[in-house]
Amino acid sequence: MKFTITEFDSLPSTNSYLKERAADFPIGQVICAKEQSSGRGRLGRQFTSPESGLYFSVLLRPKSIEETLFLPIIAGIAVARGIQTDTGVLPLLKWPNDVLLDGKKICGMLAEGVADGRVVLGIGINIGASRTYFDKLNLPHVSSILAQTGKKPERLNLLDAVLSELDSLLDKPHEEVLTIYRGLCLTLGQEITASNGICGVAKDISQKGELIVETTEKKMVVLNSGEVSISGMY
Repeated sequence: MKFTITEFDSLPSTNSYLKERAADFPIGQVICAKEQSSGRGRLGRQFTSPESGLYFSVLLRPKSIEETLFLPIIAGIAVARGIQTDTGVLPLLKWPNDVLLDGKKICGMLAEGVADGRVVLGIGINIGASRTYFDKLNLPHVSSILAQTGKKPERLNLLDAVLSELDSLLDKPHEEVLTIYRGLCLTLGQEITASNGICGVAKDISQKGELIVETTEKKMVVLNSGEVSISGMY
């Protein structure tokens, strides 16, 4: 896929900007900002976007509804591998697509549909913010690449690395992507509590990217949305 990158010093939200103008852009358009004043995360949450980060949105056209639902899995892998390419440190993933370094979340994602089956995939990576910055905001489980590794990637180099991984993963069979994801997913084997109240042990990832959980009552259930917290983490 050919990516066209347009960068801004600041935007309220790269996702909002691209969604509002999607009809004017080709597939593969990337809107990138050095900071966001009104970044948005999953479930309507605000996404804190300090100046020393990488915030971008990509316009995609998945081939099917199944591929659309699979995008969070693909995006999580792309970010983890992109960071590894740039820093030599491989993050792990918390289902569905939290990217973690030493148990701290360093990246947020949000996929939103627009007309004609297109999707705006937004990714925000905390690169250089200090540990103190997140502590002042009372975000103990959030951090940055610099705070966790002592390394600070150059923004556009990291963007290129993530986009390259995203392009490659979009062309791979889902089973191959799932194999990669399972190898990175620290949720598997852990005691979890889901946002719908289900408690149990995360056993596997389904062909659709769902989390398969064995409950405390020894029943197998499938989680296709929401969030989970891992015992002893968040």
